[in-house]
Amino acid sequence: NCTTNKGNFAYLPAHSATFPATEQDLEESFVLAQVGKMRSLNDKLSVELREKMHRIEELKRSVAERQFCDRQTHDNIAEGEEIIEMLQVRLKRLIRAVEYVSLLGDLYRR
Repeated sequence: NCTTNKGNFAYLPAHSATFPATEQDLEESFVLAQVGKMRSLNDKLSVELREKMHRIEELKRSVAERQFCDRQTHDNIAEGEEIIEMLQVRLKRLIRAVEYVSLLGDLYRR
């Protein structure tokens, strides 16, 4: 890549290969080189932006899915705790019923 302190020969107009480059041609090549570099940088940044936006969308979907699963787990645990409490009440009633029947059995055996 041929460069001078003022411009980049790669950005010189095609006729400059046969005619000597003027000061204006060199200035124009310098400006065109800067524009080319800026376009290249813009393209790279645009690609990076699209990739990062895609990654953000993936993360948002992942977080939403995780939150959904967490809510379901929380709801399942809450329902399970309610069932456990209900079963404990039933067990206490059953234990009292067994004790009552046992006392009645002792009473009738006498």
